[in-house]
Amino acid sequence: LIWVLSKCALIGKKYKVEKIGMEGLKPPYIMLSNHMHFIDFELAAMGTGMHPISNVVSIDGYVGKFFLLEWIGAICTRKFTTDLHLVKSINKVLKRGDVLSMYPEARYSPCGTNSYMPESLGKLIRMNKVPVVAVVHHGNHLLTPFWNYRKSRKVPLHTTMTQILT
Repeated sequence: LIWVLSKCALIGKKYKVEKIGMEGLKPPYIMLSNHMHFIDFELAAMGTGMHPISNVVSIDGYVGKFFLLEWIGAICTRKFTTDLHLVKSINKVLKRGDVLSMYPEARYSPCGTNSYMPESLGKLIRMNKVPVVAVVHHGNHLLTPFWNYRKSRKVPLHTTMTQILT
């Protein structure tokens, strides 16, 4: 369902998802992605193909739409808080054999720069012992830049998926 909805959302947009070192990679694995625009979710889903994907999502941005998040299999949390339920949910998704998608910067980047990654992310990866894929979106922040948010622009979207840990 997520793949089909993502494909529909990308109609009319020029995009490319490039995979590096991912030959033969099967779920479960963790995808760590930078976050520039809401379209990042759709591009990451295109890269996973038809494999089930669960996104870790901040519930703060979806007031009144919690049912929708649960329906598509999102794992909801609050930003910058210690959440043991989140860690248990992540373990459950990976043991089930699905793809876990995280945006560890926990914010949009309106100018395309990267942010701080918490040390606890490394502990989470080490604890789960699954492959890790880095997803880097290039130029998505230019689709609707913060200085002209009302009008979407036609820019080429390029996403690179690289397996960084086996």
